Amino acid sequence: MRIPFPNILLLAGTGRNVGKTAFAEQMIHKTAAEMPVWGLKISNHYHPGEFPALRIQEEHVLTSHKDSSRMLRAGAEKVFYIQAQDADLPQLMNDFLTQLPAEIAVVCEAGGLISLIDPSLFLLIHSPDVPTSDEKMSRYANYHPIRVDFAAGRFSLNPHQICFQKGAWRVLSGNNVG
Repeated sequence: MRIPFPNILLLAGTGRNVGKTAFAEQMIHKTAAEMPVWGLKISNHYHPGEFPALRIQEEHVLTSHKDSSRMLRAGAEKVFYIQAQDADLPQLMNDFLTQLPAEIAVVCEAGGLISLIDPSLFLLIHSPDVPTSDEKMSRYANYHPIRVDFAAGRFSLNPHQICFQKGAWRVLSGNNVG
């Protein structure tokens, strides 16, 4: 059973370099103007020579090109980078996610979490410029993501159409967009 996390906006992608972090930056920038927002980047990618172990670290560096640093520059009050293999994700749930303050808006880039959590909003970022396998697309189908296309530097869903209200993320109708 998936654990509800209404304060998490979960971003996944149909591949690498499809615009996930760019969307996260825009959401954080927009939300930070209204309230505190945290960023969370979870990766199962390990560099050669690294020992695959669960690692949680708070990002403090603004000048790096890392995704977590980009989230911090976008205005997140706090950003955490988590490196974990898929098998470590249940432990991560117990050790970290359950400690997140429920009143804090969280923008999370971590597609693998969708099998464990039920966020209030799950977006699947896709770029027609990046080859995508059917496996990548079908991996998330059962979780009914909102597909957001990223082409020519624009998203099909404008971040201004998304807001954090009453402890949950929502897509606003056309009349409520500010």
